[in-house]
Amino acid sequence: MAEAPSPLQEVAGLRLLFPLPEHPGAKEPRSLCRHLLEVFVQQRKLVTGRDSGPGMDAGDILCDGKITRGAVLPLQPLQPWDWLDAAIDWQVTGRRPLFQPPPIPDPTDALLTITPRPMALQPPAVMGAAWLGDLGALQSPGVLPLQPRALLAGASLLTAGFPFGEGGIGAELQEALGEEISVVLKPNRVLALQPGDTLQAIAERYGTTVQTLRRVNPHVLALDTVLSAEGDTLLTLAGQYGTTVEWLMAKNSTLARWGGHTVVSGDTLLSLAELYLTTPATLRLYNAPTYDFFPRSEPLPVAAVLVVPLVRPSTPLEPGQALLVPRYRPQTLLPYDGWIHLPKPRRSAADPDDRSYLDAPEPEPTPEPTP
Repeated sequence: MAEAPSPLQEVAGLRLLFPLPEHPGAKEPRSLCRHLLEVFVQQRKLVTGRDSGPGMDAGDILCDGKITRGAVLPLQPLQPWDWLDAAIDWQVTGRRPLFQPPPIPDPTDALLTITPRPMALQPPAVMGAAWLGDLGALQSPGVLPLQPRALLAGASLLTAGFPFGEGGIGAELQEALGEEISVVLKPNRVLALQPGDTLQAIAERYGTTVQTLRRVNPHVLALDTVLSAEGDTLLTLAGQYGTTVEWLMAKNSTLARWGGHTVVSGDTLLSLAELYLTTPATLRLYNAPTYDFFPRSEPLPVAAVLVVPLVRPSTPLEPGQALLVPRYRPQTLLPYDGWIHLPKPRRSAADPDDRSYLDAPEPEPTPEPTP
């Protein structure tokens, strides 16, 4: 039996899209799917610098709302605006939808499987996208509607289910009006791509870097496999594909080969780390127990042999070696019918050499009071 629609469905005006992380709060969470919410929403306040905190920055818009319906979307979209499709297969009314992870092998018995618990989107959730506009104008298949007054923004989910929770009166209120949420809308944090946009052009336009854009847009981190050519090094490939030597080494396990370095006078863990593009901590790890507490700036014993990476940034690579590289180079044209997240704007520090205040006009003298 289909659920009755929310009484607030006719007045809902916001769609929210969030990735569902496998392990919320992890350093680099892997997403399992996407959760889509339609919400009746109203503004509570404009966030100021005094209010800034996790999920909120100055200039954001703090809103309260009630979920009218929710759906689970596959992690990889068939097209960029599928979340703005008018014909969504909504799974639940008035609440966050549930995602059922597939069975996993039982670690104690290879012949058995375990069915994980269903998962709901848990606040705080970040890196979301929001569209605030006339939901009746959405089309199928999904496109960004031609509504100049609508707001395309980033989003953070701060709370869900409060103030009463799932039980008692909370259950009754959610049944009647929908689950209450607090959400932050982040203007100018989602960009609809235009013809001619590249990662480099966007980075220069918004004062950020190609690497930062890739970090906040995992879908832009799609990988391609290339074959190394004569004369290629990690440094040249990093420059060619707009990435770093560290990233190339992390993505290509074949580059993580180790060999020996014979210490000469003046060598330290710090100088070797800089020479082989690693860290003193990594060198200590691979040269324990002899050097696991060795100070990084203290000269190493001359003629000692330390384990170090064989492939250095300037080492010529073997031709024909298959390597993973970013699909989108800094100058590669991005698909103009898509969208990307923009990072939080960096504060511009005051120029210490700015002396414009010296040329400011003198204030008008205060007139003497008439006796």
